[in-house]
Amino acid sequence: MAHAAEEDTQTWAAVHGMVGLRGRAVVNFDYQARITDTHSRAGQVLLRQAIGYRITPKTSVFGGYAYVRTDNLGAKVLDEHRLFQQANFSILDAGKSGAITGRSRLEQRFVEGSGEVGWRMRQQIRGALPIGKGFALVGSAEPFFAFNRTTWGQKAGFDQLRLFGGIALPVARGFAIETGYMGQYIARDAKADRMNHIISLAITINR
Repeated sequence: MAHAAEEDTQTWAAVHGMVGLRGRAVVNFDYQARITDTHSRAGQVLLRQAIGYRITPKTSVFGGYAYVRTDNLGAKVLDEHRLFQQANFSILDAGKSGAITGRSRLEQRFVEGSGEVGWRMRQQIRGALPIGKGFALVGSAEPFFAFNRTTWGQKAGFDQLRLFGGIALPVARGFAIETGYMGQYIARDAKADRMNHIISLAITINR
């Protein structure tokens, strides 16, 4: 029997950055605090960083590591370590009329206390539409697909979908604030799926 999805309202605060080094080397980082359970408690913290190489001005490849601590109500705290490989690329560049970009990420997920590795693929498509004075409307879609099942909770197949829509506000050269709404639908085994309604607030750095 199908079950109605459980719902939650959350706030995700983040700092995302892409900083060029000497030559074609680049550093990518993403630090997030996710306030869950009707904006009442810190349910998840994510620290992700990667080193990359610009193949072309619009195509880069990365290798990195992420630490994720998940503290869901009524569940065991999970400390997760991820290795990942990533490619960022341009799909459409229309200059002042906007752009569409892609990000492909393959993750190897390790949870403390388990010897199993969860393999997962994420594919993000993102669009930006300038609306004047440096402001832009932004949106993205990112489905997640897992390749295997683990005893610590990863199910094989479709894992989740994130849809985002918002606005980017410039604050200084190379710095912007991006805010909007994200819907996160999570497929789960043996219990109702999950739908999270998220207020997203991020500082983005691109230098």
